Amino acid sequence: MLEISAALFDATYNVLRQCGGKERECQVLWLSAPPAPNTIVAIRHSKHFSDEYGLEVDSAWLTSLWIELARTGQSVRAQVHTHGGKPFHSKTDDDFPIVGTPGFVSIVIPYFARVHPDVERLYVTAIAPQGGWIELQPLEAILVT
Repeated sequence: MLEISAALFDATYNVLRQCGGKERECQVLWLSAPPAPNTIVAIRHSKHFSDEYGLEVDSAWLTSLWIELARTGQSVRAQVHTHGGKPFHSKTDDDFPIVGTPGFVSIVIPYFARVHPDVERLYVTAIAPQGGWIELQPLEAILVT
């Protein structure tokens, strides 16, 4: 289970709303640090190009993020992004996660984050130990404190 403060959870929604203008996809990454890899300690708004159908993360920005994470000891624990309608994991989401390690979590927020922040409305999936994605129940996967 990932644990995130209410402040960071709300900040995630605020960034997604502002960036996407409630009209296009946007992405935020949730970061953790040892010794508590399931506790989210920070969020990063990825530099990306997007429209209402998808997004592409800027490769130079991603390289600089990996350098920062190596320096700080933090890691990307989850990718959080919006879709325009009901939440689901698209083929692109399946094929191109930021991290490809088993246990990595991908979260989709519906309606370009226009809805009130609510864990129950999220689509949550993780990379399974044997590969592929497994859907998780939002309230069993994310705890907002």
